[in-house]
Amino acid sequence: METSGQRLAAVIFDFNGVIIDDEPLHHRAAAAVLAERGVDLPAEVYFGSCLGVSDLEILSRHLPDEGEAGLARLVRQKTEIYAGMLQEDYRLCPGAAALVRALAAELPLAIASGALREEIAPVLAREGMGGCFAAVVSAEDVEACKPDPAPYLEAARRLGLPASRCLVIEDAPGGITSAHAAGMRCVGVTTSAPAEALARADLVVPSLKELDLARLRSVAAASQG
Repeated sequence: METSGQRLAAVIFDFNGVIIDDEPLHHRAAAAVLAERGVDLPAEVYFGSCLGVSDLEILSRHLPDEGEAGLARLVRQKTEIYAGMLQEDYRLCPGAAALVRALAAELPLAIASGALREEIAPVLAREGMGGCFAAVVSAEDVEACKPDPAPYLEAARRLGLPASRCLVIEDAPGGITSAHAAGMRCVGVTTSAPAEALARADLVVPSLKELDLARLRSVAAASQG
């Protein structure tokens, strides 16, 4: 019979709202792009239905008549606005760096995110965490974004592990749906959404400071029976 330690083979992190506390910046950047076209994106709409969703998907939802080339330009505009904000207003989620470094010493880690690679890589480099992740799956790497399971399935594929042996850390309801659809257990952290919105996760915590390898192994073992 497997022990809980054998069952958990890897941890996959979402990026925005899990490693970097930047969802308010993404909202402001997307809202600025849409406002130029006369479309409002209130905070309650963004945090209620856009968390974990790619920029392309968010913009296409609110500008359904925009063509492919136009949407690509708008995504680039939003990325540039966000990059400028990131230089001025930058912080990691509480406990993120410590948890990543502690887990990386014991297990392979990955990121599966709707963010662009050019948004993820500089943060990891600045924080000295680039070497902690064996795989990074960004928006460019999959055809379907969360809540589709594609990002998490691709992360497991790149790790060379079955999805059932991976555990996800997420901050968004759509990310939890994605993880479960991929056959993975999921811990929800209330960085961006309230606990009740994350109730489908296998465990919900207020901060990454609440997590360590032993607790994640326990979640994996309890979920798998």
